[in-house]
Amino acid sequence: MIQINVLPDRYRKSERTSPKLFAAMLLCVVFVSGSLGWLGLAYFGDLGELEVELSQLEETVASRQDSVTRHSQLGKERADYQQREQTIREIAESRMIWTPVVDELVEIASSADEERHTVWFKSMSISSPTSGKKKEGPKILIPGSVSGSSLDNVVNLYEDLAAARFGMFVDSTSGLEAKSADDAERTPRDSRTFTYEIRFQNAKTRSQTLKAR
Repeated sequence: MIQINVLPDRYRKSERTSPKLFAAMLLCVVFVSGSLGWLGLAYFGDLGELEVELSQLEETVASRQDSVTRHSQLGKERADYQQREQTIREIAESRMIWTPVVDELVEIASSADEERHTVWFKSMSISSPTSGKKKEGPKILIPGSVSGSSLDNVVNLYEDLAAARFGMFVDSTSGLEAKSADDAERTPRDSRTFTYEIRFQNAKTRSQTLKAR
């Protein structure tokens, strides 16, 4: 049978939610809200700590970046200085210092031992190898004459030249050649003329000679 309630709304009996169901729903809402709040707090709290730690790390890296850059620059400067030092050392080792050579030649020429030889050097000419002949060393050419007609005096001079201190850098010399000469303006007038050539070692060989000392 169909029942029809014709009473006004205010007199009608309303259907109410069960108190148990309402409490359960309220509890669920509170639980979900609390869980979301806790998760948000935990997430944003950890995120904040991580952001602070990241900021500190970035500051540390930035502060050390200057040191890294400076260290890199110092490494490049060190390599540059070492290259310069090596170049200067090579130049110094390859240079032929002529002052002691000339001094010793003059010392030999002005020797007081006239029994061995009395010698006059007319000139000294020095020539260095060109850039395309690095395997060759410098040369010094000495024309001169020895007093007396005996070849023994020339031999004595050549021996003194061979025993000179600069001999360690000598690669080769000219042979024993001397021509007789007669000069009325000299006493004695007899002499032997020669042209002595000293060929020195090249720069690389001289450097090795110095290191082997």
